[in-house]
This record gives sequence, C-alpha cells and structure tokens, in this order.
Amino acid sequence: MPQLFVAVATGQNVANLPPLLEFANRGDHVLWIESREAKKNGWSEGARSVLENSFHLTNLSAVEIDDLNDPAQLAERLRARTTTFKKYDHVFTILNGGNKLTPIGLLLGLKDLQPVGLYGEDQPAVFRVFRGSFVNPPEIRPYTRHQLDLPDILAATGHHLGSSSKVIRLWPGTLSHELNAERYGIDVPATIALHLQHSAYRQWKDDEASNQLLEPVAFDELPRFISSDRLQNWRSTIRQCTKSDPIMPQEYAAAYHATNNLSNTAQRARALKLAGVPIPDMKLGNTFERAIARRTHAWLEATKPTFIQSVWLNAVVFRAVQNVVELDVVFVLKNGILWHLECKSSKEATKKDLDARLLNLQTAGSRLARMAICAPVFANYVQEAWFAPLQAMRETVERSRLPFIPFTLPNQPTSYPWGDQPAVLCPTFEEALEKELKRYA
Repeated sequence: MPQLFVAVATGQNVANLPPLLEFANRGDHVLWIESREAKKNGWSEGARSVLENSFHLTNLSAVEIDDLNDPAQLAERLRARTTTFKKYDHVFTILNGGNKLTPIGLLLGLKDLQPVGLYGEDQPAVFRVFRGSFVNPPEIRPYTRHQLDLPDILAATGHHLGSSSKVIRLWPGTLSHELNAERYGIDVPATIALHLQHSAYRQWKDDEASNQLLEPVAFDELPRFISSDRLQNWRSTIRQCTKSDPIMPQEYAAAYHATNNLSNTAQRARALKLAGVPIPDMKLGNTFERAIARRTHAWLEATKPTFIQSVWLNAVVFRAVQNVVELDVVFVLKNGILWHLECKSSKEATKKDLDARLLNLQTAGSRLARMAICAPVFANYVQEAWFAPLQAMRETVERSRLPFIPFTLPNQPTSYPWGDQPAVLCPTFEEALEKELKRYA
C-alpha cells in the first residue's frame, strides 16, 4: 500500500518538499491542507505539479480550512476523513507549513493513525523525525535520499530555467574542457594583464572624445576589427531571422539589434585601435565567472560536502517569458535553500542593486534563499587603479551585511593595507566560502 503525506500549503512550499521526498516512494499519496488564502493564491499548485510530474506522487483532494490557527477546526476536518486514511501503511505529517498552532491540529486530527512528524531545518541542512508523539526526543538526520534539484525548486514557485545552452550543472560531475582550459586566476601575469586591459578600456570609454558619434565601419573592413566568432554569431542570427515567410516584426527587430550591436562593436574596436588602447583579450565578467566555477568545483571535489545537492553555473530564471534573475554560481542545498554566489569582476555595487537581486532570488527560491558577493581581491596589486573600485564594492557589500567572498590569487598575502587601515584581512577564496557554508553542514 502507498504511504500518505499530509502537508500544509504555504507561500513557501519549497520547505515542505525535502522532508517529504526524503521518505516518499513512487505512487505515494499527498494530502494538502489549504486555507482560504492558500486556495485563492494557488500556493500548492507548483508543489503539486513537481510531486506529480517529477516524482510520480498522487495529490489527493485538499482539506480546506478557514483558519490555520484553529487546531480544533483542523482536527475536525481531518477526523472526517480518517476512515479513508486507515488503508495506508504509514502516515507522515510535514510540520514546516502553516502557523504556530497548525501542527497541534494535525496531531489531534491524525493521532489515531500514529503519524510520523517530519520537520526540515534551515541551518544546518537536516531534518527532525518525531515518531508517535512529542514525548521522546526527535531523531536529527541529514538528507541522503531525495533528488530535489534546482528545476524542481523553481517549478514549485512558478518559475523555470531558461533554455540557454550556457546553463551548466557544475557539480556533481566532471569539469568541462572549456571551463578547465582558461588561465585566469592561475596564471598571475595573464590575470593582471586582463585587468589592466579592461581598466584602460573603461578609461577610454569614460573619456569625452570616445562618446562622440563614430562613423560606421565598412562591411568589408569588419574582419579587421571583429573576431570571426563574433561575425559568425551575427550571420547565424540573420539566417535565423529570415527563415520564415513572411518575416515577423520581432524577427526584423532581432536582425536590426544584432546588426546594430555588430556595427557598434566594430566602431569601438576601430576607435580603440586608433587611440592606441589595447582591445581586451576576452570579456572580464564571463572569464571571472568561469574562474569562480573552476575554484568552486575544485573545492567541492576536495571536500565532498554532503549538505549540497548540486551547483549550477549561468542559471537564468524566468517566470512565464519574463527574465526574473540571473544566477552566476548557485548552490542548491539539501534542504531546498538556494545559496547564490554573485560574481562582480569590476563594477561597483549599490545597496539598492544588492537588495533587488536578493529579493528576486528569494522570489524564485524561497525567503530563506541567501546571496554572497564574490569579487577579485589581489593583495599584491592594491596600487593599481582598478583595485580601488573593487575595494569600494567590498566595503559596500560588507555594510549591507551580505557575505563577501574574496577571489584570491595563489599564495598571495592574507591581508593588505588600505587607507588608514594597516591590515585588511583577506582569507583565501576557499576559506571564505567554507566559512559561509559551514552553518549548513
């Protein structure tokens, strides 16, 4: 016979799923308790879909209740269906949802069935098992069985991953050759050279002369200033936009923007060449994200943390067709919490921007989702012009009370002087990452 799981629909349904799925088998049944507010807002719809489509469980018709803080009413509604519950081998109650008094109603209504209570903790990423009643101490156990992952968590909140091929499930698994090939963060001279190139480029962009209207570059001169890959991407876009007959307005728009971007890139490249400013070898932001991915993967392989389900790179999250948030390196913890490592390679971050990013992350995951900021902190290069904006960003992040994770070079000093501070502490990337995540261990 199947097992029965009783869960309370809430605006944070992700918390219900890990303890439920830790014990569930294919074909088990789930009974949702729904308040008027939960039913009106469809709070259980995403979780129901995940349980049915991803894990092949069966959702029963819900128990509807007016007030989740009325244990007597909830117990009465449950007892009215008790006879149908006796067929189950085991009955579990998920204690994460509802208000403070809701679990009392669950236990009173189901006490004849001797339900097992399950409660998922936030920190650490474990769950509690209450057998029979609350008379005996709970079992505190780590998650070892469930397969809840990022696509399911997003689906439970009404979101989904974008279809871009750039989305990578970084861990568990082997690091791809493309990610492993770059030398940023490993080859120190090449790393510093890239920062110098981008610093000179930004200075040129900020110069008043560079903002003047530039003459278009002739088509046959494009290969002098545009890489072959960039040209090939433009050709692919144009071919894709002209496949249909008639051509749709959005296809004209895509072709226009692709061509305009190509033209602007060529104009900037020519102006840089005339000004004697070296064109950066590669994009700093994307290169930095991939370097963090490599270091993260190496740390995960070395430590094998059991409280982490998976780690993803370049996860673009949508609600319907709207882009909600872009996650650079996101950790999926075993208790369903998302922990995002936002990568900042050069630009300063305002508190308003950080607050907005955290809010979008919590909308896509849950209110328990957390975010840390990672930026380069190269202690031997504090005298470089590009170091000051990064230090300013670090100070902004730390004032906002978000965790700051320094991306460090091999064997660099563990502190550096700045302003009137003789020593600003700078642990290694791995040390800082482990310190922030160990609370979930």
